[in-house]
Amino acid sequence: MLEALDSAAKGSFENFKEEFLTGFEEDTKDPTWSPEDEEFHSMTVYNDVVDLPNNPNVNQFSQGDFVELERVKDSVAYYGSPSGFNNNGTRLRPSLKSMSTLFQFIKDHNHLQKLCDYENTS
Repeated sequence: MLEALDSAAKGSFENFKEEFLTGFEEDTKDPTWSPEDEEFHSMTVYNDVVDLPNNPNVNQFSQGDFVELERVKDSVAYYGSPSGFNNNGTRLRPSLKSMSTLFQFIKDHNHLQKLCDYENTS
C-alpha cells in the first residue's frame, strides 16, 4: 500500500479501467422483450403433475390416486363455473356431493380446496 502511495506521489502511477459484459447476446437482440409478451400468463401450472412411464400428464390428486390432467382441468372448470354469491359473500360453488358424483376422485373438502387453489393459479 505504501508503494502505491509513493508511486502516486512521484507521478509514476498508472490508472486503468476494466469493463465487464453484464448481458447475454440473446438479451441484446430485442431490448423491449419481456416474459409477458409470450404465453407466460396463459400457462396453467399444477404442482402435482407427474410423468409416469406409461401415462404422461397425470396429476397425483391425493395419496396414490393418479388422475388424468384433462380430467382435473374439467373439474376445476366445473367447480368455478357457477356465477354469483351466497348471502355471506362467498362464491356459489357446487356441493361436495355433486362434485364427487361427477368426479369420483373428489372425496372430501380438502379436494375441493385443492380445486380452488388450482383455479387461483390458472
